[in-house]
Amino acid sequence: MEPKSRLEERELDQVRASRDELAERIARQLPRDGSLEAAPGVFLYRFSSPAGPFYGVTDPSFCVIAQGSKEVLLGKERYRYDDGHYLLVSAGLPLVGSVVEASLDRPYLAVRIVLDPGVVTPVLIEA
Repeated sequence: MEPKSRLEERELDQVRASRDELAERIARQLPRDGSLEAAPGVFLYRFSSPAGPFYGVTDPSFCVIAQGSKEVLLGKERYRYDDGHYLLVSAGLPLVGSVVEASLDRPYLAVRIVLDPGVVTPVLIEA
């Protein structure tokens, strides 16, 4: 049996490989800065330098950063997330967001998946 640290190391390597693959796929779909609705409710984002602030109201959504980092103000709470953290928004909320880590060599690459409120609401009620 392998020592726990080797198992953890292997799992971390798999997470990094998956994250790198996601970054490559986003970069292929979005070769220039901007956003793209790749499929209904699936949005890709790319920024080659820090950007924002951006103001809006978010839908319930699951956000994953493959590369770079972002800071979001949801209501009165400030969140900073990156390729090691995700953001799950369970209800439509006003937000202010800024890309804080991005460069030409390592652009900010992210995906946002809009969640169906009809599915999210019953799960929240049961929880």
